[in-house]
Amino acid sequence: NEISSDKTTIVIDMPAVTGTDTGGLPITSYILEYNSGGSGTTFTQLASSASTSYSLGSLTTGTMYKFRYAVTNEVGQSPYSDILVTYSAIVPA
Repeated sequence: NEISSDKTTIVIDMPAVTGTDTGGLPITSYILEYNSGGSGTTFTQLASSASTSYSLGSLTTGTMYKFRYAVTNEVGQSPYSDILVTYSAIVPA
C-alpha cells in the first residue's frame, strides 16, 4: 500500500492484482474499508469499484485512520489485506 495525506485528506493507492494472483479470472472490484477510531475494530466500506485509488477527505487532523482492502472476481472475495494505519497530518516544515 502506498499512502499520502495532508491535514484533512488521505489518498490510498492499492496495488493492482494481476497475473496468477487473480486465479486466472479478471478482478471485478477492489473493496476498501476504513476505521477512524484508534483501537476500534469496526470497519466501514468506502468503495467497491475497479479503481485502485481512493481519496478520503474532510478528516479530523491528527486522528488515526486504519485501512484494509479485499478484491473480488467471479469466484468470490479474497481475504482482507493487512491493516494500514496512518494519521491525517502533514510532516512539520
